[in-house]
Amino acid sequence: MAEILEGFRLRVTEPKARSKAHFVPLPAPNTGLADLLAEVVPPGALTLSTPFVRVPVIAPPVFTDEQIEAHAELAVRRWQAQWTQAARRRVLRALNGDRETVGGRYESLVATWPWLMLSLEGSGIGWEAALLLAERLTTSPVGGGPRISDLPDLGDPRSGYERVLTPYRRLAATVLGDIGTTSPIRALLGDLPEDENRNPSRLVQAAAACGITRTATANPSRAARSARSVGRQLLHDLGAWPWVCVVNGELAGEWWTEAAVGWRLEEWLRRSEAEEVWARRRRRAAAASAGLEIP
Repeated sequence: MAEILEGFRLRVTEPKARSKAHFVPLPAPNTGLADLLAEVVPPGALTLSTPFVRVPVIAPPVFTDEQIEAHAELAVRRWQAQWTQAARRRVLRALNGDRETVGGRYESLVATWPWLMLSLEGSGIGWEAALLLAERLTTSPVGGGPRISDLPDLGDPRSGYERVLTPYRRLAATVLGDIGTTSPIRALLGDLPEDENRNPSRLVQAAAACGITRTATANPSRAARSARSVGRQLLHDLGAWPWVCVVNGELAGEWWTEAAVGWRLEEWLRRSEAEEVWARRRRRAAAASAGLEIP
């Protein structure tokens, strides 16, 4: 195909067009990068769901069978521990739910998303915080877009003492600051607040929206930069684009103008599209063998 998607500022994808002279930068975070991702990422591709935009996972981490089995056994022990009296008396609003016990939900996630849970806990996140974060990242938003209802949850000052929310807030703020957001939520965020140098700051806006900093403080960027550094490393470890393209996820100032970052996204999109075509063929073949017809 000549282009990934007409109407968006992606480079021409002819095989021979590999020099920077043929590269057209991706849209900037404040001019539609999140909108672009929402349009071009295939519905069935591996992504992480955040309140602002679905993030492509182009290089998920790989673990051995032994590591996965050992972690599954640990999950069972933690599930059993949730039935103790001490665990019953402990209340975490962010982890409350009527579906299962906290331990049962954790065990289920370990079985369904072993690489995700191993990566989160390997990054030093406690298992309960990893549970909440993994549940949010693996929840499919209604209609395929970001969940606006998550925004008040992130910025709710009453949740400030629940440390179980901290990794989720950091990751969400990083995605919002580095990628931006799609239009339905953009209107809720308002104009960019100023940093300590009186410059409009998308980073401060993202951190404030996620309850990490307050715009009225003397140095609102300090906590925001710290949270972004942790969030970028975590997204890098999860194999998420664009953070996986650079060491430790530390993106440069105008990283979306770098050809290598665009190429990695293009290659992943092409691979995801090919896998989707193959999956459709398999479904058609299975339906035909059963005497059914599908479009």
